[in-house]
Amino acid sequence: TTTADRPTGDGDADVAGLFSLAMPKQQPPPSAVPVKARNRSGRPWKAREASRSSSMVAVPQLRPSWQKRMQEREQRARMKEAQRALQEAVDAERRQKRERIARNRARKLENERRAAVTQVITNPNKLKKMTKAQMASLRYVDGSDDKTRQRKR
Repeated sequence: TTTADRPTGDGDADVAGLFSLAMPKQQPPPSAVPVKARNRSGRPWKAREASRSSSMVAVPQLRPSWQKRMQEREQRARMKEAQRALQEAVDAERRQKRERIARNRARKLENERRAAVTQVITNPNKLKKMTKAQMASLRYVDGSDDKTRQRKR
């Protein structure tokens, strides 16, 4: 027998016994209690997965209406067209700038050559006496130029 069943002279103990009889412990049904088993790996600190992702039921998504999808498609097409036009404008501007720079370089080189003071070296001994630095500063021109032909005559 337990202490609550035995009569005692103390009134507080009787009240405690009645209180415990009046309020029985609520125990969950046995089917709701999860069975705690060891992990397959034997590592108790590893968290067990609640449910496998393959067991989840896929909820069908609410799709937008056909008209709304068509409107979005048209809007994307307009955006792509505007973006393409902008990109073409930028590319054309870059191409023009590149061509202008190339033309300026060619014109500058032609002007430098036209304005250059040339001197024909006919004595090969002069070339033999020159240092490497002096030879590097020379510019060799073919004899097809009009100025060189006139000087050779």
